[in-house]
Amino acid sequence: MKIAVLLRGKQNFSRTTSALFKKMVIEKFPHIDFKFFIHTWNSLPVSPGVNNRLKQKTHHKSVILEKISHWDPILYELSEEKELLNVIKKILKKQSIDQTYHSWAQEQLDSTKKLDLVSPFFIDRSKCKYIKKIDNIMNKPDVNNPNHIDILKIIFSGFYLTGQMYSAMKAFSLYKLYAAQNEYTPDLVICTRPDVVFNLVKGSFDSVIEMLDKTHYGKISNVICSEVMTLKGQAWVQDYAFITDNKGANEFLGGDPVKRLLDLAFNHRARTTGLLDSSGMEVHMLWPILGHKCSFKEAGFFLTTLARREFSENDFTNYSHKKIFLKVNNELTDWFKMNKLSKSYSNKILLSEIKRIIR
Repeated sequence: MKIAVLLRGKQNFSRTTSALFKKMVIEKFPHIDFKFFIHTWNSLPVSPGVNNRLKQKTHHKSVILEKISHWDPILYELSEEKELLNVIKKILKKQSIDQTYHSWAQEQLDSTKKLDLVSPFFIDRSKCKYIKKIDNIMNKPDVNNPNHIDILKIIFSGFYLTGQMYSAMKAFSLYKLYAAQNEYTPDLVICTRPDVVFNLVKGSFDSVIEMLDKTHYGKISNVICSEVMTLKGQAWVQDYAFITDNKGANEFLGGDPVKRLLDLAFNHRARTTGLLDSSGMEVHMLWPILGHKCSFKEAGFFLTTLARREFSENDFTNYSHKKIFLKVNNELTDWFKMNKLSKSYSNKILLSEIKRIIR
């Protein structure tokens, strides 16, 4: 069996999770050939997964490449955040001239008391003139101007909501390039994150293939993840890892990433506008919209979790896993220290982040 693994997003805990993936997946399934394809960014969160996750640090290329190297990828791509920033700006600038949509979204905004994210998909009329000046605001933001701060928050919400999707599609493009040049067709494609830990039993991948064969209406591809539910009338999926076949991966993640995100913003408004009151769950609800050509299925046996949650107390029942962790746990222990000291992000951090990205 052959499995292509698409790793998306920032390489926060790659040293830890790559060692655990080797022990808990590769060694458990020695008959499977795993090939890794990675897209990532030139920065890392200073304290990922906590209130202050906004603050990032741009690293020298060698630092990111060292983290990538633990996965021994077939192909990788390292992008600057300006790349995604330009996509978000395209979405925002197009939103600002669509008055009909603003009126519609504003009605829902008025009925929503609190939004956890200032999403680039929902811009109210009062921000239109500032969206048109977004480049000037980014170059010379005024920390005392609440409209400037709102624009910066919208930008960074865009990074949070679309960054992993963009990265996943870029990783898929790397896989397609390799597949075309090497006549490579895997049995399965996994799209996951560098901070995820898998807990699979023998036969898990055979069960996945069996589930994928049971296609919905005989045409729609299945995408499997550990949890699927309906929340406030919208599909919600656990986004730690998705697994499907080659056809499903192409329908889910294929195509030009920029065009796909623009399509997400403007051709699925009935669904995206319905996420206004999703209470921070929006990112989990955008994945099914991105994969609207697919059917998402829950598989309780396809267990995944985040490294920082699974090992927060260094509590292991499996001694071999504990031995691995003790060798690489400095990545996580540093994070735990930051987590205790972390505070909510400030407007000052917003401004410093903008300067870091555009310089």
